[in-house]
Amino acid sequence: MEAIRGMAEAPGAEMKCPCGKKATWLYMPGDAVACDECVPRGCSCQQEPRDGDWENDNPANWFDPVDERGLKIPCVEWEGI
Repeated sequence: MEAIRGMAEAPGAEMKCPCGKKATWLYMPGDAVACDECVPRGCSCQQEPRDGDWENDNPANWFDPVDERGLKIPCVEWEGI
């Protein structure tokens, strides 16, 4: 997480991702922010079962859902801002 810390310094200031772009994601358990390109994507908390059986523990049964652009969805701990 250290590489993506970058909270705004002043109240009301635009938050910036460490890469310099506008931050669009906030890491809720901490103070990290990230732009859409830098946010970590693909997490087991977002995986869905191919067959609809949430109790099936076969790794081949699980997949990472994607958004409308075909990108894996970030972990639920990242909130869009």
